[in-house]
Amino acid sequence: MPNAADEMTPMMRQYRRIKETCGDAILMFRLGDFYEMFEEDAKIASAILDLTLTKKHIGGGKTVPLAGIPYHALNNYLFRLTRAGHRVAICEQTEDPKHAKTIVRREVVRTVTPGTLVEAEGMEGSENNFLAAVYDGGALGFGLAWVDVSTGEFRATAIKPVLGGSSTESSELLSELAKTGPSEILAPEGVSSQVLEPILRRGNCILTRQPEAVFEAHEGDRADPGEAEFSTRETRLARCAAGAILAYLSETHRENKNPLLSLKLYRPARFLGLDTATERNLELVANQRDGGKRGTLFWVLDRTRTAMGARELRHWILRPLLDLEAIRNRQEAIATFLACPSAASALAEDLREVKDLERLLSRIAYRTAGPRDLRAMQISLAALPRVSQHLAEIRLASGSPLELHEPLDPIAELENHLSRALVEEPPLTARDGGIFAEGFNPELDELRGISRGGKDPSLKVSYNKVFGYYLEVTTAHQDKVPPDYIRKQTLVSAERYITPELKEYENKVLTAQERIVELEKELYSQLLERVGQDGERIQSVARRIAEVDCLLSLATVAAEMGYARPEVDGSECIEIEAGRHPMLDRSEAVERFVPNDSRLDMESEQVLLITGPNMGGKSTYIRQVALLVLMAQMGSYIPARRARIGLVDRIFSRVGASDNLFGGQSTFMVEMSETASILRNATPKSLIILDEIGRGTATYDGISLAWAIVEHLLEIGRRGVKTLFATHYHEMAELEDRHPQVKNHHALVAERDGKVTFLYQIAPGRSDHSYGIHVAELAGIPKTVTRRAARILDQLESGDFHRRSRADSGDGGIQLSLFTLVDEQLAEHLRKLAPEEMTPVEALRVLDELVRRARGEA
Repeated sequence: MPNAADEMTPMMRQYRRIKETCGDAILMFRLGDFYEMFEEDAKIASAILDLTLTKKHIGGGKTVPLAGIPYHALNNYLFRLTRAGHRVAICEQTEDPKHAKTIVRREVVRTVTPGTLVEAEGMEGSENNFLAAVYDGGALGFGLAWVDVSTGEFRATAIKPVLGGSSTESSELLSELAKTGPSEILAPEGVSSQVLEPILRRGNCILTRQPEAVFEAHEGDRADPGEAEFSTRETRLARCAAGAILAYLSETHRENKNPLLSLKLYRPARFLGLDTATERNLELVANQRDGGKRGTLFWVLDRTRTAMGARELRHWILRPLLDLEAIRNRQEAIATFLACPSAASALAEDLREVKDLERLLSRIAYRTAGPRDLRAMQISLAALPRVSQHLAEIRLASGSPLELHEPLDPIAELENHLSRALVEEPPLTARDGGIFAEGFNPELDELRGISRGGKDPSLKVSYNKVFGYYLEVTTAHQDKVPPDYIRKQTLVSAERYITPELKEYENKVLTAQERIVELEKELYSQLLERVGQDGERIQSVARRIAEVDCLLSLATVAAEMGYARPEVDGSECIEIEAGRHPMLDRSEAVERFVPNDSRLDMESEQVLLITGPNMGGKSTYIRQVALLVLMAQMGSYIPARRARIGLVDRIFSRVGASDNLFGGQSTFMVEMSETASILRNATPKSLIILDEIGRGTATYDGISLAWAIVEHLLEIGRRGVKTLFATHYHEMAELEDRHPQVKNHHALVAERDGKVTFLYQIAPGRSDHSYGIHVAELAGIPKTVTRRAARILDQLESGDFHRRSRADSGDGGIQLSLFTLVDEQLAEHLRKLAPEEMTPVEALRVLDELVRRARGEA
């Protein structure tokens, strides 16, 4: 019986052999101008990429599923497959089919994973695509590294161990991972997936296990410490994580490595701390509705003109500063742009000419760049002198001493070289040819001339496919034919000849196009190499452009929206005059946002208890204060008339209702877990906003917890912590009488003719009403329900919890005594008794039991 493998075509045998080495990766198998996928890979890819699924004959009368894509469309399809969480192995033809004696040699040249994608097609320019690695050092803490292969950004840090907890519990680790937002996380088996579950649950992120030895090989030994001073322990943790990334990139990218990847160590404590809940609750870069940009702080502040600037702005928003000098330098730079609006506007226009230098450079380093990428690089470099000129004008006009306004390195030699080398409109791929301009390479010009002129009728020669170029002599002139002419064909009225010189010319003409292809390939490789030689200079310019673009964006928003420069200092006071919520201030859905004042200090207004109705603006107000503090520590101007912001080290928030069904946690459990984290990690330098703490449980439990939490906040670090606490528990207003640091505030409401108008102003004092029934009416609850609710509310507020109250409509009533658990249990027990059937002794025993239960003894 014949072997099944023997019946396969040679190509299919080669495919199967290579596929066995690819693990769970989808194998894209190069066949001519297509990448083809077979069997299960074809089914998966066709569903994700919306490809037609066909069949491939593999020999022995058998077929397998087949799906294919054009080679020039690879980048777009790679993005879609990796975003769906798949790894993709790229198998190329590694020899010229003309020289192959049997089947063309093929091999996997790289494996693309969600975290190692270099191609930018499909990526949002303002977003990074990070690969992260987490190393668990046990009692030493965690090592964390992350790299964006598409931009070259590569950083690592050490995360301190959790005091009093296991190493698998680290809010700081999760906070750093959340800010990074990786597409893929590398981790050894020692790191539980439960630790990383909150990040993985966000979607678009996969976990890739790596051997422990990969982390401990210390491939990341060479690292720029930057401004972070690391201990030996911290350095080892960071390098272990970075080493795993470098090993993974070597495995996935095979021969092509990016020599420009330079590891920088950083310390999270240099930035204002934001945990995952706060990033989510304040909607800094993703809204809670659909995870999009609209309605976020990033949406408000992003007027950047370059992709590099947009990515840098996201970084600034998620990592505000703690260094006063750095904050003031940013403010000063914004002031210079505001002082020179004409030059700033011209600068903005020229920044639009600067393409994504970081991603262009990365593709060039990995040899995946196309000719149009090189043209984009040349256009970007050509804009640099104009950008420098505008910065110089602003420096001169404002008298600014900032380094920001120093001229950019124009990298003129490279720009000139690219300008001479490339045609105005290069082809999509290098394989298409026609990349280089006339005059760049003499040999190429000569070959093109031969190729174009070889079949020109003016040469008085003819050509056919049978014997190439020939001379045709009519019968009348046969006696003039030189002796070295070689007869090739006789016609009725003429003879056709060839000559040695003509055959030599023919050989040049026929091989010219082939040589053009080879020469352009060589020249293209040299051009990529030439750009790479200036890689560090390009990276440096890219960083400068990103910073300038960010600051210009903040200045543009400040001018458009009427923002003010806050005074940021080392005090412990927050004073905001006529502050506005930045997102609502820009929202078209809000006709006129009502500004509010705010003041917090460590003596008389450390905890603001804010009461008032739903929809009265309490939650908006406390978020607003947090956002304005964050913006100030970014170095940005803020939406306020005037502000003084004392530096805070962290911002914590617990707002909104959410559960964790995947983790088996109720809304109340999530609320308490997040609150516990705040109480463990807050310091006297922090800012906390809390909204409706305790509402997820019974009323008395909720009040008790909320009260105790406020008292604990007053004791943190023996000094307390600045807190804004919005609540419906009016009983908590009594805390002001017990603690001088607590001050009551409330949302103002105007009542007239039984109607309620929300004024959206926060003022000193307490509120005794929540106006929930009025809100219910606004929401469309039927009037029969709200009227009934109003009557029940009157009875509850009268304090008569134990008499029966019959409703005007219906035969039922409401037993208000049933609102207490003890009354409910006693009533139920009494309903089940049958005293007419009891003996006197039994009746006495039941009575004794009821008395003990009423006293709480049973």
